[in-house]
Amino acid sequence: KLKSKLFKSIKSKKLNVFGFFLLLSFLFLVIVKLSKSYTETLTFHVSYINVPEQHSITADYDSIVKVKVKAYGFSLLAQNFYKHDLIIDFNKEVQKKGLRYIYATKRGRSAIESQLGSKIEVHSIQPDSLGFPYEIMTVKTVPVQLDTEITYESGYDLLNGLKLEPDSVKVIGP
Repeated sequence: KLKSKLFKSIKSKKLNVFGFFLLLSFLFLVIVKLSKSYTETLTFHVSYINVPEQHSITADYDSIVKVKVKAYGFSLLAQNFYKHDLIIDFNKEVQKKGLRYIYATKRGRSAIESQLGSKIEVHSIQPDSLGFPYEIMTVKTVPVQLDTEITYESGYDLLNGLKLEPDSVKVIGP
């Protein structure tokens, strides 16, 4: 009986019309809310490249840059589906002060704006600078040597001798 009553109410035209207008009003509500302008804070995870091999970044924390942006809801909704990264090139973008590398986040503003697109306006970037403490490492090139003697059966021999690849390795350590 319950099943038949449920199917009758679903087939009822009054309930279908009510459901249609409820869905339509919800759709209008979402469109109106997303068409407004909002100010939001987006998080960028910092990663770095081209760190000099004689230096080792000692801090193992995950650096985060918070970017305050203003945009329409549709643009901000799309940004929630992407992971934002700020890549710092140690050859070009950092300054060395004492035993720290200092990165001014305003230098990365163009990289941040290019990731976000032209419809999103960047208001501020926090913190103003990032510090990366490092320790000096020693770099030594060690030649690779073959530690065995190779003998061949009669009738077999090697024309030019053995060549080791790689011929040397770099050892880096404190």
